[in-house]
Amino acid sequence: MIRVLFVGEGPHDIGRGGSGQDSPAGGVVAGLARRACPQIAADSPAMRWTELVRFKPGHVRGKGLRDKAALAVLLSHRRGCAGTVCVVDRDRDQDRLPALREGLA
Repeated sequence: MIRVLFVGEGPHDIGRGGSGQDSPAGGVVAGLARRACPQIAADSPAMRWTELVRFKPGHVRGKGLRDKAALAVLLSHRRGCAGTVCVVDRDRDQDRLPALREGLA
């Protein structure tokens, strides 16, 4: 089984986990990911976007989606996960998908 870090906005996305705990991911995204890849472990952790705060020299803090996606990948690696699944609503913001892709790259 492989562990994957799920990052999302709320309980429908990633379940009721998150909140600074290493609780297992639930919700729609984790369910769909496990259907597509049954090897994803049931104890894969979840985090909310609001839990990701990135500090950078010369800035008060990095809070953009690009920075948070990059931090999610770093935290995923540090937790021994094989991958990272990030999901965010577009909310009529055309820049969200490019920012997310840039941070994951």
